[in-house]
Amino acid sequence: MLYADTPYLEARRQVITSQVGWWLKLEKFQLGWDVLEVAKEIGYTIAVLTKGPSTKHAAWAEKIEWCNRHLAGYVDGVTITHDKGLVYGAVLVDDYPEYIQKWLEHRPRDLAIMPAHDHNAGFTHPNVVRYDGTNIYEVETRMLVRFNEA
Repeated sequence: MLYADTPYLEARRQVITSQVGWWLKLEKFQLGWDVLEVAKEIGYTIAVLTKGPSTKHAAWAEKIEWCNRHLAGYVDGVTITHDKGLVYGAVLVDDYPEYIQKWLEHRPRDLAIMPAHDHNAGFTHPNVVRYDGTNIYEVETRMLVRFNEA
């Protein structure tokens, strides 16, 4: 968990993300949108991979609806899972280190793009590009290399 070391923050996060409509009202995250545009330009088949909270069942429907509203014309599907490490893909875009680590355990040749947040500032891995809005060329170059290998 992001706030596992600070239980009161984790409890607050749980209350906030349990509110009906919270997932549906999320705004587009520009760093993720930048990477989405690069993936589309390169020619990747794009699918959303999202974690389904085990205790917030309404979140699953809200995540699907959000994707339908904002990603129509970009994505070929949405997969909701409890473990992203189980799902294949050549590139994963995710901001949470734990999900990326699990995913890379099963695919040591593949690439993860990590949109920058405070909670992932110290994370490094040779197969991960942390995208902070200033290094889109590095993101595009690494994605092109992986695309041509696949």
